[in-house]
Amino acid sequence: MNTEYACTIHDLRVIYDHFRLMIHDFNIPKGYVMGLVGKNGAGKSTLIRSILEIIPRNTGDINILGLNFKDNAMEIKNRIGYVNDTFVFPPDANARKIGKQIGQFYDHFDE
Repeated sequence: MNTEYACTIHDLRVIYDHFRLMIHDFNIPKGYVMGLVGKNGAGKSTLIRSILEIIPRNTGDINILGLNFKDNAMEIKNRIGYVNDTFVFPPDANARKIGKQIGQFYDHFDE
């Protein structure tokens, strides 16, 4: 377990019928801000969603803050933030409704 990195990825593969994301090694050092830049369809969202286990991956080892996401999902989610690029809530959602939906995924959610 290497803790000098905020995120480590090794041999990640996400395979769909018409798209393949394959990353041999990818590391984000602690204390850095990383941006993903690329054209539409390059795999930016697929990478983030696979890191956060929102979508399944075919192969790969992913560690966040020195922890394996599969075994430590709740602890990792309590320590990181994720902002989606699209609004994924119903149009009538307000802060209270969204807080109730999101809060169930965190041990110490504070409305």
